Amino acid sequence: MSPCAHGAYEFFEVYFNDCVYNARDAVGFAAGVLSIGAWLVAQMPQIVSNCRNRSADALSAWFLAEWLLGDTCNLIGLLLVGDQLPTMTYTAMYFICMDTVLIMQYIYYGTLQRRRERARSLCARPRPHHAPPHHRLHAPAPHTHALPPYRPLPSEASCDMEGLAVGRARGGGDPAALGDLPPDLLSGKGERQSGGAGRLAIKRARGGGSPPTLGGPPTQGAPAGGGGGGEALLRWPFLVGAHPEWARVAGMAVGWVSSAFYVGSRVSQIVKNAQRRSAEGLALSMFAAAICANCLYGAGILLRSYSAAELLGSAPWLLGSLGTVALDMVIFVQGTHYARKKCLALQQLPGSGFAADPARSPAQA
Repeated sequence: MSPCAHGAYEFFEVYFNDCVYNARDAVGFAAGVLSIGAWLVAQMPQIVSNCRNRSADALSAWFLAEWLLGDTCNLIGLLLVGDQLPTMTYTAMYFICMDTVLIMQYIYYGTLQRRRERARSLCARPRPHHAPPHHRLHAPAPHTHALPPYRPLPSEASCDMEGLAVGRARGGGDPAALGDLPPDLLSGKGERQSGGAGRLAIKRARGGGSPPTLGGPPTQGAPAGGGGGGEALLRWPFLVGAHPEWARVAGMAVGWVSSAFYVGSRVSQIVKNAQRRSAEGLALSMFAAAICANCLYGAGILLRSYSAAELLGSAPWLLGSLGTVALDMVIFVQGTHYARKKCLALQQLPGSGFAADPARSPAQA
């Protein structure tokens, strides 16, 4: 039995198990697909930026944590509400994997930074210098070798170079260099750095998860399988058939929690940017992609909803997507504002060519 009423486009029904009846539905479907495509590449710029800078301190720890929790709740909500396509489930899993990569980068580079600080602090400690004896108590016995001449301890400059070499070896240099380090440096024991790593602030740039269908509300009565090329669209066993009411209610509740995590993650990142008075290290292209993806996603839901009841059913995901667009724009504006202030400050430095000309204002520069 077909899950769609008479008049649905066969292409979408056969290959995507979705019911598209008119051009409005088709545009909403396309918006949902484009949203997924934008999310697949949204976090790549930040991952690459962390690798290049060998640091993830620009990200708030709470931002990352809440983003991961939001995506996890999104996946749970999809499974509870039911009628989800496998592509939706796989996309939600992909989001969680990307969140995990960012968190692992944050932990890894934060640990490296603490080890570098530990090495520098050890090298900065004053070391006792023992003066050589002024006279010998007795002459060396014949046929014996005198002790080697006194060799002073390394200077502070050479110690700083050792600390730099330790940091490079820890940061991805030759692994063989680690074998020559002292045990106290290899242990990595030391106080936490009071900068970015000590203050957990991690945000997520993704707003709203994926509802049960591509860009629209759940399709009622969808069968357990049906696809093109002889491949069935498998569904989760405990959600096949008539979905219990408690599962749908629980899925909606988890969806609201997911949206709260998404919104809270942005707030955490905004606060950290304001405290640092900088957004250096943030890949603003990630937030630009998030804005595009969330706008497309919200538009897809609105285009596929024809009644107030359908809009209410998609409210958690609408809040998670469109509700975070404004906050993503705040982060984007923060980044451009702080970058412009830094550029103007550099222009006013002596020798920059701008300070010597008083008639030329920063605005004209």
